[in-house]
Amino acid sequence: MHEPVDLASLVTATLVELQPEVDRLGIHVDEVTASARLDGDALFVERLVAKLLKNAVRHNVVDGRVEVVTGVEQDKAVLSVADTGPLVPPA
Repeated sequence: MHEPVDLASLVTATLVELQPEVDRLGIHVDEVTASARLDGDALFVERLVAKLLKNAVRHNVVDGRVEVVTGVEQDKAVLSVADTGPLVPPA
């Protein structure tokens, strides 16, 4: 079922849930969120956002960084997650 979802709200809620782990690992989170609305399966989108952010925190280094950006580009909702953890091999 498709319904309106805002990536920015999901990012903020997920980061609140992850805050204890972020604090424990000493990770600095840069959150730059602008409304990024899309129509989709709300549960699926929520799980996707949570998985990306959890991986960025859990597979990072102590005192690392996570950058999360949401917004709209060319009329499409965009989510970008980057971190200082080890690179994932292309293979």
